[in-house]
Amino acid sequence: NQLDRSNELERLKRKTGIFAKFGMSTVATKGGKVSHLVMNDEWNVLASTRSEIQELYLGTGIGRERCGNLLAAVGERGIPLFHAPKVAENTTKIHYVGHWAPIQADTKYFRKPKTVMGEQRQMLVRLRYVNYDRTIDRIMTSGAL
Repeated sequence: NQLDRSNELERLKRKTGIFAKFGMSTVATKGGKVSHLVMNDEWNVLASTRSEIQELYLGTGIGRERCGNLLAAVGERGIPLFHAPKVAENTTKIHYVGHWAPIQADTKYFRKPKTVMGEQRQMLVRLRYVNYDRTIDRIMTSGAL
């Protein structure tokens, strides 16, 4: 279930309720709400199974802190998470890996930034797997957008 980052993503958005654009940002927001996450393996260690906890470290700055706080407020239903294995697969394709929700008690803000994967990080949001949306999977697998 992979998709090239292109106009296909715009059609995916229209058919699934994903409302923010796909772009450079890990936490895609619009109107003060989180739409979805796109995590790449250049900046994050990607969970390899649904039973793992997915850790998302956010960089420094007011914008990143705002995104982290919005993400931490996502409810139990979770949001779509896409993995972008840029390094492992040398590709721009993304994979839908299910809906994941933040573990509220595990959200941490670091007063002094922490270095993770060679970058300064200010916040950690830990996510747990919630469910898998077959509609998103069908659209991405079939390419029939």
